[in-house]
Amino acid sequence: MKKTVKVINLLKEGTLLPPPKDCCQKCGMKHPKGYPHNADSLFYKYWFKKHHNRWPTWEDAISHCSEEVKKGTIELLEAHKIDWRNKKNEKETI
Repeated sequence: MKKTVKVINLLKEGTLLPPPKDCCQKCGMKHPKGYPHNADSLFYKYWFKKHHNRWPTWEDAISHCSEEVKKGTIELLEAHKIDWRNKKNEKETI
């Protein structure tokens, strides 16, 4: 018997189980309130795409943070050569 796999468009047909209650409900990570979301998290990518109709960047993930937290996060991202303003993410597919 041949088994088949149904491929779905997660944005239109699927849903992710929610993150644990003790985690951020947008990105699924444990972080203090006011700290950046994890822009690479599957939860955050799909939450953001659903609400803004584009894929997120690290700039989006830090937009709600204080200037001090933004500065520290940007320094870390740049130290790891991560383009935090990378707009090409808006057109990428997962």
